[in-house]
Amino acid sequence: MNLIKGFLKPVSRLPIRYNARASIRIFNSEAKRSSRLYVNASFVKQQQFRNFMTGFSLQHGKVKLGLSYRNRDAYIAMLGFAAKSFTAAYSYDYTISRLTSATASAHEITLAFYFGKMQEKRASIPWMKDLF
Repeated sequence: MNLIKGFLKPVSRLPIRYNARASIRIFNSEAKRSSRLYVNASFVKQQQFRNFMTGFSLQHGKVKLGLSYRNRDAYIAMLGFAAKSFTAAYSYDYTISRLTSATASAHEITLAFYFGKMQEKRASIPWMKDLF
């Protein structure tokens, strides 16, 4: 009976989670390059928990490579394949914090599928394509 009561009238509330993400593509396909370099940053806050992650990824043809750093916690390496309608990637989190003895490291497989018509957007800062 307590289980049903918990669903109908929650006992506690989950704290709000805030996310902020930013990414910029440096090498541009409009500049007739076969490579694309992305620089990424992510910030997550929920109650006292805060997480900041920064990194970059490079796509050359259909192959993607990436490296990220999560605030004093882990280095993340990524290897993937990008096709027109999907992306498949493997990433490995190497823990460097005190959690190492409890969690060691993590393996992650990502599959992303793209539906509908994908259109290449024009550079929002046109002069940047001339820098590279």
